[in-house]
Amino acid sequence: MLCKKTTARAFFALCLSAVMTLLSACGTQPSASADGEAQEKEIAILGWDEYVEGNQDFINGMEMALKEWDSRVPIRVKYYNDEGNYDKGLLMAQELTKKDEVVAVFSFQDFEVIDAEASYFEEAEKPLIAIQGCYEKTLEKELKFVFSSYVSSKDMGAAAARYCAQKGIERVACCHTDTTFEKDEVKGFCSEAQAEGMTVTDIQVGLDSSNSLERAYQRWKSLGAQALFLCKYTETENEKDWIFRMIQYIKERDPDFLVLGDYSLNGPEYLEKYGEYMEGTVYPRPYSVTEGEKTEEFESRYAELYPDMLPVGDGAYQGYDMTQMVELALLNNKDGKADGVAVRDFFKADGGYDGVSGALSYSEAGKIRSTIEYYCVHNGAFVMEESYE
Repeated sequence: MLCKKTTARAFFALCLSAVMTLLSACGTQPSASADGEAQEKEIAILGWDEYVEGNQDFINGMEMALKEWDSRVPIRVKYYNDEGNYDKGLLMAQELTKKDEVVAVFSFQDFEVIDAEASYFEEAEKPLIAIQGCYEKTLEKELKFVFSSYVSSKDMGAAAARYCAQKGIERVACCHTDTTFEKDEVKGFCSEAQAEGMTVTDIQVGLDSSNSLERAYQRWKSLGAQALFLCKYTETENEKDWIFRMIQYIKERDPDFLVLGDYSLNGPEYLEKYGEYMEGTVYPRPYSVTEGEKTEEFESRYAELYPDMLPVGDGAYQGYDMTQMVELALLNNKDGKADGVAVRDFFKADGGYDGVSGALSYSEAGKIRSTIEYYCVHNGAFVMEESYE
C-alpha cells in the first residue's frame, strides 16, 4: 500500500512539473527593456503535492487565463514545493518576498504556515492569496496584503446557521474537533443561531467512538435538537470515514434529522459508500459561482480543453479569475505603483471584478465577499440545492 501511494505521488509530481512548465509557456514571451533585459513577472504557487494535487481544476483555470493574456504583460507561473514542512514553508516564503519579479503568491499551504508567514508578505508588500482559505485569526490581524479566496470559518458557520433558520429549525447541536478552524466555525454558527432566535442545545468536542456518539445522540434527542452542525478536521482516511459513519448512525435512527458540515464532507467515494444515509446532508459552498452567460461560455471552453475533467469544479473558475485579476492589475497600473501594491488595490477596488464566477470583491480584512449557496446531497451526489428543489 505504501509503495503504491509513493508511486502515485511521484507520478503526480512529474505531472505537476509538466503542468507548471506548460503554464510558464502559456505566458506571453517577455518584452525587452531599453537595456535589452526581459521584464517578466511571476505568480508563485507555494504549497506541497498533498494539497496541490487535489486542485487540478484550479491549475487548468490558470492555464486558460494565461493563454488569453495580453502580450504587454509577460508573466510566468512557478511552483514552489515546501513538502508540507513548516520550517521549509517559512523559508520559501521569505525567499519569495525578496524576488522582485514575484507579483503575487497563491498559497496551498497549511493554515498554520499561512498564519506565520503572513507578516513577511505584509512587510514586503506582496499579495499572499490563500486559495483554500486561512485562519480567522490571520484575517483579524488587519493585514493589507493577505487575502482568503474561500469563505472564512466564522462565515461558514454563520451560513450553516442561516440555513437551519430557513428550514424552520429551532433547536440545534454542534460537534467539532479541538482545532482552530473548526472552533471558529462553531463560534460563527452559535453567534448567527442566537441572532436567528435558535437554541444551541449542546456542543461536543470529539465524539470519536461509538459509545460517546450514542450517548450524545440520546442527549440531543432528549433536548429536542432537530439538527447537528458537524465540523471535524481529519488527517487520515479512518478519521474522514468516521464522519460519515456518524451521519449514518444518526440517519438510521432519524432520517429527518438534519446534518450540516463544511467542505470536509466532500468526497465522492464516501457518498457512494454511505449512499442513502447521506441524503439531505448540507454544507455551505466555500467559493461562490454565479451561474449565467459567462459561466456557460467558460464551461464550454473548459470542456473543449479538458474533457476528462468534467464537470467543471469551482476551482477552475477560481484559478481563471484569480489569474486574470493579477494580470489586469498589472495591465491597468497607470500610476507606476509597485507591482504588489497594484495587485492589492485591484483586489480591493470598490467596484470589484466581474469574473466568470460572478462579481468578486474583498473586504479590507481580505475576506472574499460572496453570496453563500449550499451543496446538498441528492441521489448520491452533492449538488446545488436549487437544482432539485
